[in-house]
Amino acid sequence: MDKVAVVKCESYDLNKVEKAIDDIFEYLGGIEKFIKPNMKVLIKPNLVMKKKPEDAATTHPLVVEAIAKKVLSLGAEVMIADSPGGFYNEKYLKSVYTVCGYKELTDRINVKLNYDTSTIERACEKGKVAKKFTLIKPVNDADFIINVPKLKTHGMMVFTGAVKNLFGLIPGALKAEYHLKMDNYKNFSDVLVDICECIKPGISIMDAIDAMEGAGPTAGSPRHLGLILASANPYALDVAAISVIGLKNTQVYTIVRASERNLTSKLEQVEILGQDIKA
Repeated sequence: MDKVAVVKCESYDLNKVEKAIDDIFEYLGGIEKFIKPNMKVLIKPNLVMKKKPEDAATTHPLVVEAIAKKVLSLGAEVMIADSPGGFYNEKYLKSVYTVCGYKELTDRINVKLNYDTSTIERACEKGKVAKKFTLIKPVNDADFIINVPKLKTHGMMVFTGAVKNLFGLIPGALKAEYHLKMDNYKNFSDVLVDICECIKPGISIMDAIDAMEGAGPTAGSPRHLGLILASANPYALDVAAISVIGLKNTQVYTIVRASERNLTSKLEQVEILGQDIKA
């Protein structure tokens, strides 16, 4: 049974966030289970566009900072990377990092922000719709990937969490091509599951302290939940997250697609550690 840790964290106070991340890893067997010294670790937040942290459209930088500090404490290297919607060039990346609050992280801790806009091709043997993907280069350079999504509703896909967040590893304007080619919910959600199966993040840690409801993923309203959730299985994490916000697994396209592939898709397949999500 897949484990999902659910921990209370009432604010973006760094000390409280660090305590919550400590608890997350303790529930999941310790950070040493995931991270080894000298590893090159890629942290992939949701940096969909230039939005301030308080807008709740992007992963809050203090959640990433707390995770990065834990990783650095084991002697690993940390690279933060994402491809926002639109342009994928150094100038635009710099503006996104700055507005989203990530530029300041490099002043406080020894992490790098990705400015390499080259791409790589990766085969996807388990792909149902796509057998290969063009991805941003940091994916290839990493020994371990930490997926750090934001809990949000989504106008097209109903919900965006751990699985959908990995779409951000498709470079820039190429995302629009996928949207055009996969112009219905079923095909597009199948592609999202293909990408998740291609990437296979080592752990996914969801920022649900302030989530977004309504016209997500960028124009909705912040909704305080006061939680951080995490799992080694991104599908299990999404199942737990939608249960918290009152969505059914049959309402979320990526979870329906996961079910068709015999991947985790029901709360009965998940062991919740920490907070009772029914509360």
